[in-house]
Amino acid sequence: MPQAPGPGGLIWGVGPVFYLPTATDTYLGTSQFGLGPTAVGLVQKGPWTVGVLANQVWSVDENTEVNASYLQPFVTYALGQGQPIALNT
Repeated sequence: MPQAPGPGGLIWGVGPVFYLPTATDTYLGTSQFGLGPTAVGLVQKGPWTVGVLANQVWSVDENTEVNASYLQPFVTYALGQGQPIALNT
């Protein structure tokens, strides 16, 4: 992981994502454990922060398949005194 922003001011990070079977009903989730990679990349220019968070989860148990992707772009504008306005999709 970088210690300072890279070319163009890019800040990034990678790590694991864990899926824990905490759903109380099968309509709300699966009873399987899962894991996979996750990554985030963002650029900060003045009061603006623009980036994306993404991950992929696969099941650990071979009997039941979990295959879930997640992608979250985000934009934040910092008002005075650190108060942000954010848009996450």
